[in-house]
Order: sequence, then structure tokens, then C-alpha cells
Amino acid sequence: MFQLGKSTVFGLDIGFGSVKVVQLKKSGKDISIVGFAREPIAEKSLQKTKILEKNKIQEALKKAVKSAKPHAITTKAVCAALPEHLVFTKVIELPKIKENALAKTIPYEAGEFMPISLEETYLDWQILGDNPDKSKIEVLVVAAPKTLVDDYIDLVKQADLQLFALETKPISAVRAIAKNEKEGLAILDIGAEASGIAIVDQGIIRLTGTVTVGANMVDKALQTNLNLKPEDASKIKYESGLSFKTETKTKEIIQQALAPITDELAHTIKYYQSRIKAEGKIAKIKLCGGGAAIQGIADYFSRQTGIHTEIGNPLVHLSKSSEKILSKTDALPYTTAIGLALRELG
Repeated sequence: MFQLGKSTVFGLDIGFGSVKVVQLKKSGKDISIVGFAREPIAEKSLQKTKILEKNKIQEALKKAVKSAKPHAITTKAVCAALPEHLVFTKVIELPKIKENALAKTIPYEAGEFMPISLEETYLDWQILGDNPDKSKIEVLVVAAPKTLVDDYIDLVKQADLQLFALETKPISAVRAIAKNEKEGLAILDIGAEASGIAIVDQGIIRLTGTVTVGANMVDKALQTNLNLKPEDASKIKYESGLSFKTETKTKEIIQQALAPITDELAHTIKYYQSRIKAEGKIAKIKLCGGGAAIQGIADYFSRQTGIHTEIGNPLVHLSKSSEKILSKTDALPYTTAIGLALRELG
């Protein structure tokens, strides 16, 4: 949402332990992959108000840009995503007033829900549309710590690139896997150490939430309870996971590790339906992020929530030939980066 320029862009997703980049190109109606890459970085490099070890991340970013397959990244313009748990997002209702009046009203309203002062944040907003009460409008407000945004700008500049825009991960995920959805749905983005939840109605984000549990928690639980090596735990998670092939004890360990995510998802849906939109039916849940590749996870969430759950397809807006470069499953960790790269391609 924080737009800083105009250019063809590539998507940059700085995660818990890796930097991911994706560049796309459009030819006629077809969108295809120019290049994608993933480079490891120190865990927990992203803090609440800053980026740690910027020099090392900068080097990882440079390496990813050069080593991208099938072709190196060709543009210097970057569209990056801020993790939802590091920014403040809220949909607010306001009287229908002129846009110049909104510029004065929104900071005041935002100050009511932000945990840090306005002086310490960059603020942006987007009008979502009319409220059913035609005298009001709904506005998506996003606020990010200035120190964190400034670190992103500095990091990208040090890598000899230009930051075009910053947005939140849920916005990117919606663009990648749910842009044309008309029914109400929940998107669950399962990362390495945290998972993001977005409630979407008519393609518009209505509510977001986060839980500091991700796919790595499954690995840790399997290692601890079954005395497994890291590589063996990862193999079980992705090859058998929650499927019928897995022993009952192993399934229970995985389910216990995922329980906080299940609970937060159910709580977020319940809050949306009771406090925001009473008639807001959630027709489905879409999973994305690296954790969505856990075997049997869609069926698990279907059973736990009573809502049809499916694995999102980050390649849905790309040409069929893209699947020869990057499979749907392998694309799941790149969902955010793909959504960012789609931003300027319509």
C-alpha cells in the first residue's frame, strides 16, 4: 500500500529464515515466470521495529536476484511485503466525506487502535467501498513502524535496487490465490514460525489475525516426541503428515502442534461473524505458505472447522507453462512473492 514509484517490479518476501524473490512477465494475456529464487538468512532477522543483520540479508538478496531460475531477475524495482504481525491493519467505518477531509479524519481514527504513536508510524489507507448504510464508507487502514519501513528502504537501496512499494502479506496472498473469489472465505498462510489469517469478502480483506505458530512447530514436536533427526521429521511432515499412511501417535503429535493455529482460525471466523458481519458466511478456507504442503492438512482443517478447505494455487493466474518451471506444491512458499509480482500486471 505504501507506493514509492512506478516500474515493472519483482516480488520480495523476507521471511523467518529465507529471502524469496519472483519476477513475472506478461505477453498478451499470458503471465509467465521470469525467475524465482530462495536464499537462507539468519532466523528471526525481522524484529517488531527493525531488521537485524541488514548486510547479510542484502547479500542474500543480491544472490537471489542473480541466481533466480530459469532467468536472473531483470528489474531493479522491488515490491516487498511486511509480515502481518509487524503491522497494524483495520477496516474502519467513516461518514461519507470528501477525500481531503478523510486525510485529516483517518489519522485521528487510527490513533484509537494503534499500539504505537502516530509519530512513530507510516500510515496508508484504501477506500473499500460503500457500507450497506449508504451514508458511510469502509476504509482499510494500514500502519507500519517508521523504523521498520526505513530499514526496508535502506536494505533495498544497499542491494542497488529501488523499493517501489510495500504492502502486507495478506494483500499479496489474496491477489495470488483469491483475487476473483466472490464468496466469503478465509485465507490461512502457514509460514515457518507464524501463520496469518485473512477473512475476505468479495475479494476485499475484512479482518486479519496472526498466531506465532508455524510449520516449524511440527518439526520440533516430531523431533522431541519421537527422537527424530531434523531431516527425518521434515520427511514425515511432507511425505505422510496427516494422511491415512501416518501412524496414530505421529498424527496426534502433528495435530497438537497445529492446535493453536486451528484455535485462532476458529476464533477469527467466529469474531467476524458475530462482531463484523453477522450474515457473513465463510464458504471455504484456502491454505498457502510452505506449511500448506504438509500432507493431509486440508482435510484436517476441513474436519476441525466444518468448512471446506483446499490448498490455494499460487500459479492460478499464470500460464500453464509456468508449472513446468515451478510446481503448484513448490510454489506454495512463494505465494506472497508471486502476489507481489502480480501487482503491476493487472
